[in-house]
Amino acid sequence: MERRTSDKPTKGRHVAAVSVRRLGGSLCAVLLIAPLLSACGDTSNRDLCTQYEGLVAAADELRTVDPVTADVEELRAAADEVSVALDQFQAVSEGRFDDAITRMRDRVNDMRQTAVAGAEAVEAARPLIEADLAEVRSAWSAIQDRIETQCPAE
Repeated sequence: MERRTSDKPTKGRHVAAVSVRRLGGSLCAVLLIAPLLSACGDTSNRDLCTQYEGLVAAADELRTVDPVTADVEELRAAADEVSVALDQFQAVSEGRFDDAITRMRDRVNDMRQTAVAGAEAVEAARPLIEADLAEVRSAWSAIQDRIETQCPAE
């Protein structure tokens, strides 16, 4: 029986080859995943409570608008800020608040359209704007009631 002296080096080369393949596979996975992770952006943009705080600020600004004294541009700007904040909040809410967000978005859009349409006859439009703002407040209360346990006020 002859003993081959090449068994040990062959076995060592096989182990080395397997190790290199594993390392290469891991490296490929990291290289493929890294751009995806960096595309996720700032974690605060994905954080529900952070986006909720932004929505609270926008909603508070809209609620402080006095439909009797506000001009159309002021109403439109406040409504636009709420719409942007709603979009950002909805993007991180994972569908949990979609119905309430949609309801509020619809009410904000109604108020914006009433303000813009009533620009010609501001006095006639003011009661409609007030009614729309009351609907916005109601829709806002629904969102606040649902998120209260997840993002308690500090």
